[in-house]
Amino acid sequence: MCIDQSNTVERGSQVQMMRDIYSKASRTIIWFGEATSTTPIVFGTIFHISNAASHEKEKLLSSFRTQLHVRSIKEELDAVLRHEWWQRVWVIQEAVVSQNVCVQRGSLNVTWRELSNFMFFSNVICYQQGIAFASAVQTLRASLHEDSKVRLSMLDLVEKFRGQSATFGPDKIYSLMGLLQAGQPSLLEADYTITPEKVFIQFTVSCLRCYGNLRVLGLAAGAELRSASWCRNYSLNIAGVEESRPLHGLPGRPRPYCASGNSSLRYHFSLEYGVLSLLSLGMDEIVEVAGVYRPGATLDTVKWSSFVDEAAPERKIAFTCTVAADCLTKPGKQDSPSGKAAWIERYSQAVNNACVNRQLFVTRSGKLGIGPWNLKRGDNIAILVGGKTPFVLRKCRLGEKRRYISEVGILGDAYKLVGEAHVNGMMYYEGNAEERIKSGEVRVLPVHLL
Repeated sequence: MCIDQSNTVERGSQVQMMRDIYSKASRTIIWFGEATSTTPIVFGTIFHISNAASHEKEKLLSSFRTQLHVRSIKEELDAVLRHEWWQRVWVIQEAVVSQNVCVQRGSLNVTWRELSNFMFFSNVICYQQGIAFASAVQTLRASLHEDSKVRLSMLDLVEKFRGQSATFGPDKIYSLMGLLQAGQPSLLEADYTITPEKVFIQFTVSCLRCYGNLRVLGLAAGAELRSASWCRNYSLNIAGVEESRPLHGLPGRPRPYCASGNSSLRYHFSLEYGVLSLLSLGMDEIVEVAGVYRPGATLDTVKWSSFVDEAAPERKIAFTCTVAADCLTKPGKQDSPSGKAAWIERYSQAVNNACVNRQLFVTRSGKLGIGPWNLKRGDNIAILVGGKTPFVLRKCRLGEKRRYISEVGILGDAYKLVGEAHVNGMMYYEGNAEERIKSGEVRVLPVHLL
């Protein structure tokens, strides 16, 4: 199979065919390079551990751990589990859609099932990126069955695999179209004749129109286009982006966030100016910030607790809930030391999930929150109509885009989008927001995102 990469029309049509090509292939071989003298040991171990009875697996794994002290064997395992293949976005279809997949080095191979089973069982010695990839592939394989209860949208897929690499940025979107279930809109058609920037903006606006909420804007934080802070630049290498886990996807939440309640998304978009106009239900201002919670940090090492050391009990409760983003904040039964230790461990994991690459802040009204690593004092916290979470906005000048205001006739201030935030007391709107907006009981203000 060969594609003329210089022919943009051929490239676009080929994208539409990839799912059929892989699904109808009698066998798909993933090539991991030539074999070495230790490939038989590593591939043999993968095969035996994957196919062994449950009571034999641990004994085999223990023996293999001993062998890993031999440098050449460790290097061979690295060659398989750290291969650049795991990083690429186009390979997802290979692993998901193909009926019969094997991984090959030289003349030796193991099936995809054997390799993924080995990684799940041997997670202590495997690399988390590979395990996460294999787990995602397993979920996607299951989702493609007609009776599957898992429904993944185009935005779900782009968000899940945004860390994969592609030579051409739009392929981080195009390559995932073949993974959609019947009835799920792809939002775009693969078009290699337009600029990457235009593809990214079209995808973002299509998400707003199709899903009716602002979730896609959260992907832009720290990876935004220079010309549109509200749109992610998918051409960026993930290694240069300080990512946080999307708030809506954090495990353990008792209920979905609904910062703007049942309000219906209202927006106006200008492709000419790159301006996205939205409505705000209210704003607050950030007046104090703490340090960034980096990977490997704890609440003690970042000294966030100093914000509430002398505070009233209710303030400490707010802090406890905020840094875990309302996930797993109820201790439950702690009748024994082991029960208490287990809860502390789960809570620490919830904090880590929520806070990595985020900052703690306090607003002018006294609310605690966590938001993007690059937020600053003076930034605004806005509840945007159609948003599930609050957003951090940074006021800026319209400059040459001032003509946009006069053309559309919508008065309002201009902002750069910084990212989404979790703010204690602002995550769950109480009452009927839509009715209050329509009746004029709640005043909404236009905001223009540049």
